[in-house]
Amino acid sequence: MKSTIRAASRPIVLAAIRDGEWRLHVRSKLDACGILTFIDDARDLPAAARLHMPDVALWHLDTLVDSIDAYVAAFRDFRLVAPRSAVIAYGHVGRATAHLLFVAGRVGADRVLLRGFDDLERGISEALQSTRIESAIRHTLERCDVPAGSAATAFEHCLRTTSVGPVSVQKLSAALHVNRKTVGTWLRRAELPAPERLISWCRAYWVAHLLRDEDRSVADVARTLRFSSESDLRRMVARHAHCTPSRLRGFDGADVVLAAFPRAGTPSDAPAPHRSTGTPH
Repeated sequence: MKSTIRAASRPIVLAAIRDGEWRLHVRSKLDACGILTFIDDARDLPAAARLHMPDVALWHLDTLVDSIDAYVAAFRDFRLVAPRSAVIAYGHVGRATAHLLFVAGRVGADRVLLRGFDDLERGISEALQSTRIESAIRHTLERCDVPAGSAATAFEHCLRTTSVGPVSVQKLSAALHVNRKTVGTWLRRAELPAPERLISWCRAYWVAHLLRDEDRSVADVARTLRFSSESDLRRMVARHAHCTPSRLRGFDGADVVLAAFPRAGTPSDAPAPHRSTGTPH
């Protein structure tokens, strides 16, 4: 089966697994696509994270959870050390499953996977993608200096929605439980671009985000973000990032798009707004 984690970005997985058979099982699933380090006890995750800077903390849910509060404290400290890491709880179905799921919820696990039901590699890949998207959204809101309030909520929702494809202003407004005019007013008061322009800029931003992976072609990114064609993607990048997709490759691509972020009243580079032919949600 083809790996769901790209070889160019092998994640560092810090696995809190005591049991030898479970370690062998995890190694068989992840050795080829990740960099594994094992520790015995999840309460040691904060200290281990300082040494390894993991992308993922994988915690084996077993019957050794003797003090929930100690684990809650350990994972709180882990989040402080490695705030961008995904936390995945991994266990199996048994008599203690309900209790262990409760524990996973208390410590704030991003995802719970069950052996025999969930694909471990795919679950890690999806958790990594989700964590990276949320981190990128927080970074973008900070860089664009968006004040807390309705406009920030609209901008955040726009970023999150466009991370998987196009969205119409109507659907964006409906998701925020207001009409189109209200969303436009929120953005204008915060000196942000009009909704149509903000959506298009967000789509260009996610193009840059995906092109950080040098294994991805422009055509692949166009399909992933549900552009109608590669040409459609190239036009949107030219209009809202003022460059070609090749300029967005690498880890500074998102900075290029952020530098081109339009403020309210900034003239557009073309007489009419670009309308993607991709199918909105």
